[in-house]
Amino acid sequence: MKGSNPRPKTLAIIAAAGAGLRFGGKKQFAELAGKPILARSAFAIFSHPWIAFGVILVPEEDVARTEREIVKPHLEDFPIPIEVVAGGVLRQDSVVVGLGYADRCDPQLVVIHDGVRPLVEASAVNSCLRSAQQHGAATVAAPATDTIKQSVNENFVEGTLDRSRIWLIQTPQAFRREVIIEAHRRAGEEGIEVTDDCTLVERYQLSSVALVDGGRFNIKITEPMDVAIAEAVISYRSKKSP
Repeated sequence: MKGSNPRPKTLAIIAAAGAGLRFGGKKQFAELAGKPILARSAFAIFSHPWIAFGVILVPEEDVARTEREIVKPHLEDFPIPIEVVAGGVLRQDSVVVGLGYADRCDPQLVVIHDGVRPLVEASAVNSCLRSAQQHGAATVAAPATDTIKQSVNENFVEGTLDRSRIWLIQTPQAFRREVIIEAHRRAGEEGIEVTDDCTLVERYQLSSVALVDGGRFNIKITEPMDVAIAEAVISYRSKKSP
C-alpha cells in the first residue's frame, strides 16, 4: 500500500455482548489466571502501539459493571480513550455500534476482536494489523490439522475436504476503515446476518482477505472447560518465557 502511514491510527472494537448461554453465565467476567477473561482479551489488543481508541461492547445491563470490574482495575493505565457501550442483539449489531466511533478518532484501520478470546499473542495481533494495512483486510486463523469431512446430514459422510486449504477462523480481524464500514453498510441494507466480519468483505468483494497464523491456542472461551484449557496454556507460556 504505497504512501501508507507506517503507524496507522487504529480503532479497536472488542465484541463482548454475548449472553454466555453455553457457559452458564457472563463468561466475560469469569476469572482466568487471576484476571477477568474480558480484561485479558482487551489488553491483548489495546497493547498494540497503533491503537488510538478502544470500544468495548457489552450487554446494556453490564456497562457499569464493565467500567468497575474491567476498565478501572485493568485498563485504566492505557494512554487511549476507552469507551464501554451497550452492544446489540447480534454480534454484527455490536460491531456496527463500535464502527460508529470511527468519527471520534478518524482511523485508517479498524480491528475487531472477540471479548472472550484472551490468548491471542502480540505477534499475531501485529501481523494481522500489518496485513490489513497492506491488503485491505486480514484475519487471524489456524490451519486445520485434522481430517475434515463434509456430511450430507448429521450421520453420514458426503466427502472429504482438502485440509491443506482449510483454515479455522479466529480473531482479531482487521480492515481498512472504508472496507469494513462499506461492508456493514451493504449488509444492513440487505438484511444479511453473519457471525464473521470477513464474510461480509468476501461477499461484497471489497478486498482480499489475508490469513495470519494465530496458532491452535487462540481459543474462544465457550464452555467452562475452556477456562481450564486456557489456564494450562497460560501456565505453559509462562514456563517458556525467559
